[in-house]
This record gives sequence, structure tokens and C-alpha cells, in this order.
Amino acid sequence: MHWKMRIASLTAALGITLGGSLAEAATASADTSCDWGYTCIWDGTNFTGHKIVSFSTNSCFWLGNYNFGWVTSYKNNNTVDASIWNPSATSLPGYKARNLPVGGFSSNINIDYLGADGWLCLGSATPYY
Repeated sequence: MHWKMRIASLTAALGITLGGSLAEAATASADTSCDWGYTCIWDGTNFTGHKIVSFSTNSCFWLGNYNFGWVTSYKNNNTVDASIWNPSATSLPGYKARNLPVGGFSSNINIDYLGADGWLCLGSATPYY
């Protein structure tokens, strides 16, 4: 019965598409999928919690715009590397805190506050404040 509830909640989860290139799950469902051509980040371990998905290949998204903790797990099935940038009081636009290589994944990055109030950048894009 527990698996039926998970499937029902997974089916009911709605995504918000912004600019045609970024979506955020409306609920903390257990959607561990990340399709080919997409970069997916989660704020929970083992691909749980809030999920942000992007198919962009050259842009940045400020994670502060979303109800998102910090990047705890990821899958990069995109065609370009992605990176997480953390803010810095001494250097703009901050610093690249973690590279997310093409084909890479981690169920527990284990870096506190990674991306908290920071940026997800894809391809050669860098954040601007």
C-alpha cells in the first residue's frame, strides 16, 4: 500500500516551468528521475526533497527564487557541465563551490550550505549579481 501512495503523490506533483528551461517540483516527492538532456538537483539526500530541473545549456538560475534548501544530491544528464556558485561578501559574483560534470551524480554531496542563496549555472555561464 505504501508504494501506491508514493505513486499517487508522485503523479500529483506539479512542476512550474519558468522561461521554458527550469522547473521546480511543487512538493517534496520522491521523484529520483532525471531524463537525458537535463540537470537535476535536490535539496535532500538520495534524490529526495525539492527538485529543480533544467535543460538549459548556457544560463544561470538564482536558487533563492525557489523554495529550496541547499544542493544535497544531483544528477547531470545534460550535454554540458553544470556548477553551483556560492555567494561571497568579498568577491563577486561569488565562487564556484562545486562542479557537476556531464554524466555525474551524487546521492549525498555532503557539503553544508552548497548553493544556499547561490546559483545553478550551466555550460559556460557565470552568475551576475
